[in-house]
Parts: sequence; structure tokens; C-alpha cells
Amino acid sequence: MKKLNINIIMLVFWILLLHLVTLPAEESVKKEIPVSIKIQMVGASDTVSIVKDSEGKLKYKVTQDDGDITYLTPEEFTKKVYKEKSTRDWLKRLFNVPTATGVIWVMIGFLGQVFFTGRMILQWIVSEKAKKSIVPRAFWIMSLLGSAMLLSYAVYRRDPVFILGQSFGSIVYIRNLILYARAKEIDHTKAQSHKEKGQNSKI
Repeated sequence: MKKLNINIIMLVFWILLLHLVTLPAEESVKKEIPVSIKIQMVGASDTVSIVKDSEGKLKYKVTQDDGDITYLTPEEFTKKVYKEKSTRDWLKRLFNVPTATGVIWVMIGFLGQVFFTGRMILQWIVSEKAKKSIVPRAFWIMSLLGSAMLLSYAVYRRDPVFILGQSFGSIVYIRNLILYARAKEIDHTKAQSHKEKGQNSKI
């Protein structure tokens, strides 16, 4: 029985080996993987692929926002990019975005960064007034707002590192706001209890 199993395994092995050896040349050649580049274009995905056509010539594969795909020669692609970038107004060139929507997203990112920087300044001022290190509730609120705005901007930019960092930060800020609210509630309960005891002692 064991000998029969070994013979079957050997037979399958030789059949597979023979199949691989006799494969047509075009099938045995490893398929080339398209090369992707990131570039912002109006009405198109920000990822463009460089592929080879049936004649082996390089083409730029541009995916439009509506899902249509356009193949451009290097010369056509260069002309398209030059025309779009050279006709942008100064604000779009400054922020390196192709559309007015892109400008809005950059402003959201800037506002988020303002909140992030402002929270540290606020914490510093409060601590200086109290002559000790204090983290006010507004610090966590500004952190959460700034994180939400920067996360939105990171999603727009499709930056996985930025997205991961801001996603985790939001959890920390929300948790601290919950702890702050619980601490305030406990302090309020204690104050109410002391007040009632004081009233009872007078009676």
C-alpha cells in the first residue's frame, strides 16, 4: 500500500514537472507589475500607473473620478500635466492642489494645526497663573477638535501614517474628557454631601 502511494506521488510530480517545462514562452514569463506614481490632476485619481501596451510601449493609465480609464503617451501626459499646473492660480500653486476643494481641505488642516498648537499655549498660560502644572478641560477639547480636523485632512491626502497617528490620539482625548467629567461629578457629589451635613449639624 505504501509503495503504491509513493508511486502515485512520483507520477503526479513528474506530470507537474513536464507541464512546467512545456509551458509556452509567453506564459512562463513573469507578468510585469505596473508602476504607480502619485500626482494630483483635475477630475482624476491622484495615483497614475505606468503600464506597457500590446506593442511594449509605455503608457500612463489615468483613472478619472467617474471610473473611466484613459491611456496617454508620455508626451500627451506631460502636456496635460504642464497645462493643468501652469494654469493654476497662486493659491492652488501655493498649497499644491488642483482644485478649490483642495484649498478648503488644506485650510481645514491648517485650522487643525492651530488647535493643536493653541492647546499647548493655553495649558502653559493656565499653569503659569496657578504656579503649578495644570491640564484644563479646554486642552482636551482643543486636542480632540484638532485631531478630528487633521484626521479628515489625512484621509483626503490618503496618508496612512498620518491617519493611524490621529486615529489613536482621538481615543486618548475622548477618554480624558470622560475621566474629567467623572471627576467633576464626584467633586460635585462630595460638595453636596458636605453641604447637607453642615445644614444637619446646625439643626
